Amino acid sequence: MKYLVVLLCLALGFFLGSPLFKKEGVESKIQTENHLEPKLLEIIKTPTRVKFTRVSPTGFVTGGSGKEYLQQNIPIELTAFQTDRLQKLLLASENFIWNRTKRGLFLPTSVFYFEKGEKGVTVLISAPLNQIQIIEDQNRVILDYDPMQLALDEYIDELTEDLK
Repeated sequence: MKYLVVLLCLALGFFLGSPLFKKEGVESKIQTENHLEPKLLEIIKTPTRVKFTRVSPTGFVTGGSGKEYLQQNIPIELTAFQTDRLQKLLLASENFIWNRTKRGLFLPTSVFYFEKGEKGVTVLISAPLNQIQIIEDQNRVILDYDPMQLALDEYIDELTEDLK
């Protein structure tokens, strides 16, 4: 009987700690805002336009703003609906692993460029590492996006069809 009570307590603790019982929204927003610069978040939340292109993962540009990648291929401009979908993926903290990043050579395969006036934020996606690099001026953040890998891959595949 004692073991049954212990087993039930452990099971209850496991289920209450699972993502099914976690509140989204407030905690998610706090986590995102704690890890990303306010001006970077502002540009991602309210861009005047967003560009996208795929790039060859054979090398990378060192330094710079990351915008240089847009010169490899002709970028497309995202529609309002496409931009909204991308923002939902990028601004939901449950889509990232915040406390660690994998080791490896970051080779971008896709580029998003958020413009707002004269300012811009580049989001580089490295599909082989499931990492994202967000660049604004000299501010750089690298995050693992394993939790949203399938959703982001599907989204990028849809956009890639528009490039053809």
